[in-house]
Amino acid sequence: DGVPVADRKVGAITRRLMAIYWQKHGDPAWCSPVHYP
Repeated sequence: DGVPVADRKVGAITRRLMAIYWQKHGDPAWCSPVHYP
């Protein structure tokens, strides 16, 4: 809706979620190869 959230900074919970998300990229149980033609 175009309205800024809080002070426009990433909070502690979001930082933690982003860290976990990127950690899972190296875990074969959580990723699949994408084969391009």
